[in-house]
Amino acid sequence: MNTEILVIEDDDLVRQGIVDILELKGWNAVAAKSCSEALVRIRGEEYMLYVLDMKLPDGNGIMLCREIRRYTDNPILFLSAYDSEEFIVEGFEAGANDYVIKPFRTFEFIARIKALYNGLIN
Repeated sequence: MNTEILVIEDDDLVRQGIVDILELKGWNAVAAKSCSEALVRIRGEEYMLYVLDMKLPDGNGIMLCREIRRYTDNPILFLSAYDSEEFIVEGFEAGANDYVIKPFRTFEFIARIKALYNGLIN
């Protein structure tokens, strides 16, 4: 399995910030800024974790989450500004393992990633 984390986020600053946080922690991260770009990556390779936004310029995270589930059971973490219970539940029903609301706290974000792996990653 690939040890990279795929970050799917359309906002350039947020996307780069997430990648920087992950890389500072010592994890490898690659990014996509749209559903179409993410689909190319997802169909070409399996990632250890998928971090995805709910709203993307050419689709939505729910559709993308379902598509990821066609290829892998690896963890999916939504990172979204949508904070209503409806969106959160919809994310879990689509196959997500966790849902973090933006703006997010960095150390909590890292802890949630570690929890998805039961402490198997640093």
